[in-house]
Amino acid sequence: HSSEQYSSTSTLSSYKSGSTGRISQDMLEQSNFQPDGLQSLSSRSASMISESTMGFFDSHCHLDILFQNEQFGGTYSEYMVKHRQDYPDSFKGCIAVFCKPFTFAKVSMWQKLLAHEKVWGAFGVHPKNAKEYNRKIENYLISALNHPKVKALGEIGLDYSDR
Repeated sequence: HSSEQYSSTSTLSSYKSGSTGRISQDMLEQSNFQPDGLQSLSSRSASMISESTMGFFDSHCHLDILFQNEQFGGTYSEYMVKHRQDYPDSFKGCIAVFCKPFTFAKVSMWQKLLAHEKVWGAFGVHPKNAKEYNRKIENYLISALNHPKVKALGEIGLDYSDR
């Protein structure tokens, strides 16, 4: 993801990665997320998404990068108020993916984001940042993965993109 992609609307539209993932049952129950069938979200219009009983759940966003690019230091609740036009009423939550090793040490930053009732986390070292991986980063990563709202290890793996 290039940094130009992360604007105030990115949480809900600009950087949809098309990633798939499993959403745990406790996340669904906590967010009152009720699936209404197998119809793909990509086949629905934006107005249908906001009116849907299924709701909208962003399975892959980078709130840390978004906040950094916008130089926003508030809470996610404050961010949602500031950008309320970007959040449909049907917004049920998101998985914030932390993939830059230097952010792992910013414990208060990511804990503040995960404190929001609609935010869960995933941590991993993106392949493009593999050179930054060391024992200290690993210790921060292990600590983060033990947080109760962290539900996944990722972004990890092989990156064949030309970016």
